[in-house]
Amino acid sequence: MTHQIKIARAKTLSVIGDCHESFNAMLDYVPRGVLKTLPAKRLAEMIDALWLACGTSKAIAAREAIQNGFVWDARNDRAVDLVA
Repeated sequence: MTHQIKIARAKTLSVIGDCHESFNAMLDYVPRGVLKTLPAKRLAEMIDALWLACGTSKAIAAREAIQNGFVWDARNDRAVDLVA
């Protein structure tokens, strides 16, 4: 099975498979050696697990930003206070 067929099958099996950009973004973090050896079902599970981990990390970052009283504006390379 080629990688493209495996990826298409994994996308069908994945919880986030209908969110093409999100699926592809998570796929970018799967090492090529892992992609080569995992069957489509396991690849879908890994993609979904990465998605959940990223969501958890994002929630933690948002909570910490509120606790610290600022968020980081990467575009302008500066901190922005949450309380004006």
